[in-house]
Amino acid sequence: TLAPGASAAAQLQQTNAGNYGPECDQTEAVGLRVYPPNDTAWLTAPQDAIGCANDEIVLMTVGAFQPA
Repeated sequence: TLAPGASAAAQLQQTNAGNYGPECDQTEAVGLRVYPPNDTAWLTAPQDAIGCANDEIVLMTVGAFQPA
């Protein structure tokens, strides 16, 4: 739990879609869906990138939030 006005940060790791070959089925991405903690509505963070249409390939992981 954060106090009002406090902030938190989490480590984000992203892999290049080109590392996965044809099984990736590369596709253009224009943003990321970000789900705040304890919320079911997402925010959109703009990002021009190449992603994988194959949803079995995970290109991004987010670590645990820590007070910043």
